[in-house]
Amino acid sequence: LEPIKLWPETHWRAAWATAVDPVQSSCLRTTWANFNVKLPYNFPDVPDLAVDAYGVESETGEDLSIGDEAILKAQMAHAVTGLSSIADAGCVEVLANPNSRNAKRYIFRGKITERIDELILKLRPLSAPNRVVLYHSSVAFVNATHRILGDGMCTAALTVANSSLAVISRSAAYDNLLEKLAKDFALPFTGPNVERGGTGQVVLPSEQRAPGKELVGARMLRERVMRDAKVLDSGMLKVSSFINHQVDVSLIEACGEELALRLERSMPTKILTVEATGLIPAIFVARHLQVPVVFARKKRPLTISDAFTVSYRSATKGTLSELIVSEEYLSANDRILIIDDFLAGGSTAEALFKLIKMANAKVVGVGVLIEKLTDSGRAFLSGYEVPVESLVKVEGLDQGRIDVLDEPCFTVPGVTREEGPSAGDDVPAQSPSPADSTE
Repeated sequence: LEPIKLWPETHWRAAWATAVDPVQSSCLRTTWANFNVKLPYNFPDVPDLAVDAYGVESETGEDLSIGDEAILKAQMAHAVTGLSSIADAGCVEVLANPNSRNAKRYIFRGKITERIDELILKLRPLSAPNRVVLYHSSVAFVNATHRILGDGMCTAALTVANSSLAVISRSAAYDNLLEKLAKDFALPFTGPNVERGGTGQVVLPSEQRAPGKELVGARMLRERVMRDAKVLDSGMLKVSSFINHQVDVSLIEACGEELALRLERSMPTKILTVEATGLIPAIFVARHLQVPVVFARKKRPLTISDAFTVSYRSATKGTLSELIVSEEYLSANDRILIIDDFLAGGSTAEALFKLIKMANAKVVGVGVLIEKLTDSGRAFLSGYEVPVESLVKVEGLDQGRIDVLDEPCFTVPGVTREEGPSAGDDVPAQSPSPADSTE
């Protein structure tokens, strides 16, 4: 392996290796570049060290835990490269059928493939509605002195479970590991656009404003909804006089600023929304976060050839619709913030989540102007474990009356970033080093 040049010859503070699948490797390179950590080597072909177990009735204790498996894979990469290394392992388990004398479980290890979906389809007619599928992931960081694990877990009813839900536990495990490493090694977040050899950190929009300042976007929107919105016979809320037909630009700009500040720490690289009404608040959010906006089209134009496409049922029209995004504008390295005007049943948000998954990108948050608490949108999004922010929460629309939840104003947070060595400082000798020597 060729020697890797680090600080002060380059802006890279450390070099690590990985033993993960190629898509995950690409995502990790982008994530850790934000901390000036280079990931030059990946070993996607490290073999799985555990086997599936079908029809087991209890823990045998003979197999590796997924944490131990992840550590062993990382140790293999560390042994080859001499670098600190990251590897992951996962498990999907169909738990025993409730209220049944049959206590058999089904455990899948290694790569999550369609074989899980095939078994789930076979088990559904034979299982109670509340039979549970458990998704568990571990990510290990290994070097000469450290063994650090990140862990993630989620569950789903067998009636809705499938192999794609494993991404939730895996993302949670990687996020958990990132938090531990950034804290233990005092790694400063420098952002993706740090200049070569630069020492600056990203300055968030809130850090450019006076801490404690109250933002007025939500209050202005709440007052406008109470004054000018109308309840239609269908139970829908009409806000076309100031949001989605005639637009109050000053109002939406204030709302966009507040949503941006509420969600800035999700560190998005792009905003995704739906034409046309979602595009209006999304542009103002993007302006404050300084990221591009991608909007899903409802009809395919002639200029788009290769595209991600999903179908969904429109809550306003009650008909099946399509959302289309060109493959040029969503990639596996993207951290996507979803912005829309309304959150009701969650069908639009679900369609956007599917588009993002098709691109192997990551959803980091959802922001909306108005949320209908009487619908199930927030409950649906809770399974994705991403922050959800809404400026106005409508509690009820009975007999033409609009009941809005009264919430305190959002205040600009103070700078809470812990002081650690900057990208241009030498790490003190007593601090644990995130990388082994790479001379």
